[in-house]
Amino acid sequence: MRFILAFLMFSALSSNAQEAENYFLYFDKEWKPCDSIQAVYKRQVYITPFDYVYSDYLVEKNSLIGTGSFLDSSLTIRTGKFESYHILESADNYSYLVATQGTYCNNMPCGIWSAYDLNGIAIISETYSDQGQLNGTSEWLSRGKSSYYTDSTKTYVNGLLHGPTSYYSFGHVRAIFHYNYGKLDSVVYYNDQDERINSDEPTDRPAIYEGGEQALQKTIRAEQQYPEEAKKQHISGTVKVCFVVNCYGEIEDIAVVESIHPLLDAEAIRIVSVLGYFYPALQNNCEISSTVCLEIKF
Repeated sequence: MRFILAFLMFSALSSNAQEAENYFLYFDKEWKPCDSIQAVYKRQVYITPFDYVYSDYLVEKNSLIGTGSFLDSSLTIRTGKFESYHILESADNYSYLVATQGTYCNNMPCGIWSAYDLNGIAIISETYSDQGQLNGTSEWLSRGKSSYYTDSTKTYVNGLLHGPTSYYSFGHVRAIFHYNYGKLDSVVYYNDQDERINSDEPTDRPAIYEGGEQALQKTIRAEQQYPEEAKKQHISGTVKVCFVVNCYGEIEDIAVVESIHPLLDAEAIRIVSVLGYFYPALQNNCEISSTVCLEIKF
């Protein structure tokens, strides 16, 4: 639930502050205090009349990874705006892009917290009360092809799901779960035409080859070309190949997970690459990317 705040857990680390206008603190890879020689991260603290403002850096690249402020010298009471950053590396320098941002009130998250991808596009937003209670979330999902759609919206009361939780696919609502203080009351599903469908129709399922399993095996046999060199060497066996069927039903990221021989591995990858369309997997009645594995016998 507190997905965004996980990015900034390190901001709650406490340390003994030195009475100076600014100073450095050093941390190892687990954000435990250490000396400057062993440091993976360093924190520069600026003392102002109102608070203790900090900037965190990755030591190896001297690159900024986070900023924020505390009310006290022990750096335990968080206040105001906090940000973490993606590091974008080019041939001759580094640049920064906001990864997460939000605000603390009285050491509690408040207002809107957001997380962003490497394109600077918001992928999740959480809304908190002044007392730090989560009131609602919205998530956006990249559908590839430079497209982003609302993935889900949720509302909370006292930390419990309450009211409608909606799931979307390509801009269309596909399922609405109604909660009453954390207890699921009812679920309504919709098709691509925004029409309500029967609740006993399957709404969660794996990716399915167009035409079904028999058509899949027929296509594999029709496409299979036993490498001549493998025949000469009497190489046989079963190659296991896994791949991603994206939310468009397209095949991506083909990989051999159980190899027999490079010749047969290459042919198995080629076969998968020409299989064609799959109906994408469904979760909460929404198309999602999923992994499919096939065993191809030679």
